[in-house]
Amino acid sequence: MADAGRPPIALKKKFITKEHKSKITDNMVDLGKHTDTSKLYALLIAAGVIDENDKDDIDCKPNKGKKNEYLYLNIMLGKSEYDYSELVRCLKESRQEAAAEILADKQQEPITVSVQETLGGIKQANQPVTQKQEHPAEDEVDLR
Repeated sequence: MADAGRPPIALKKKFITKEHKSKITDNMVDLGKHTDTSKLYALLIAAGVIDENDKDDIDCKPNKGKKNEYLYLNIMLGKSEYDYSELVRCLKESRQEAAAEILADKQQEPITVSVQETLGGIKQANQPVTQKQEHPAEDEVDLR
């Protein structure tokens, strides 16, 4: 029986994608600046991304840079896509948004239109579009 909140075994076995590996390796300097592993340990352990042995391996590194390098290059590159998404979630939860933003998948922003043309002139996008009036209001523009 699977633990509540844990993914099925198949998801844990899907290795990290080349795109996500590149995000880590290409941004290692910035990730090093914006990651505090001491704030992440409990969250990553609770999420099942790392264990106590991984934590000890990170802790024995001499400085912040080496700790972050070990976390990202030695541990995370060998993890699953699920673990990668959990890392991003844990970074956000520990208020390390700059690092989370570097690793997060970018979502396409919807295209918004600020002005709509109507038969009788121009109306703001938040106003309902209506049929052309017999006599447009003075503040409407006649485009004819």
